Amino acid sequence: MMNEHVEGYRHVLSNTLSPSVLLRLLADPLRLRCAALLCLDGLHLDELTQTLNLSEATVLRHLASLRLVGVLHCRQGGRTHYYQLHPQLPAWARELIHGVVGSLIEMGPFNDDRDTLTQLRAPRDKLTTAR
Repeated sequence: MMNEHVEGYRHVLSNTLSPSVLLRLLADPLRLRCAALLCLDGLHLDELTQTLNLSEATVLRHLASLRLVGVLHCRQGGRTHYYQLHPQLPAWARELIHGVVGSLIEMGPFNDDRDTLTQLRAPRDKLTTAR
């Protein structure tokens, strides 16, 4: 069963991915922040929720909208969900997302999200380089 948030976008999601569909989905500030983070790197769900400081349910609701049109790919490993831009995302869509995100990354919440993610990953990265 689709949740009510995704249900509200049924008219968008019933279409194949097109520039207008993608722009409508990215018009939501939270989905845009998710896309910005995923342009930097693929992320585990817990990294997204901690970086955005939102509940898992809220983040999953927005990721579902992007996943349903093929913008995102989710890999599951046990209890871990790993999200990334879909490897088969059309070049025009990838360029559109990167163009929008590139224009905004230094602004308020996008810059804050990038800094938060860097701080969140610092202990893990330190362990990786020590090996």
